[in-house]
Amino acid sequence: MTRELNAMLQSEFETAKVPYEETDGTLNARDSAENLSSNLEQLMKIPIDVRVVVGSTKMSISDFTRMEQGAFIQLDRELGDPVDIFVGDCLIAKGELMFLDDDKTRFGVRLTEIIENKQLTGDAS
Repeated sequence: MTRELNAMLQSEFETAKVPYEETDGTLNARDSAENLSSNLEQLMKIPIDVRVVVGSTKMSISDFTRMEQGAFIQLDRELGDPVDIFVGDCLIAKGELMFLDDDKTRFGVRLTEIIENKQLTGDAS
């Protein structure tokens, strides 16, 4: 996912019209390109919240408010079904839950499918 996102951003950077400054009659496009590259590097450091959705269900408010500790909520997925991975409200990937090799009390998600998201790529077609 990171490689694809980096490639997409790099492509956008390379095709972007680089503004230039005129100083003493010379164009200074390289400085502007370096600033754009620096800005892109700073942008890539911004933390994002990634949400993994194991499943969901619908219930009435009255059923929800009657729940007590130990109550069981049945989800709309079966064991082994892919989980959805979101950034914000954008579905970006699907994956499978896995135990960590070095710590069997913790788990993570192995990406199994990258979702082509026209919002992320800017593709309006």
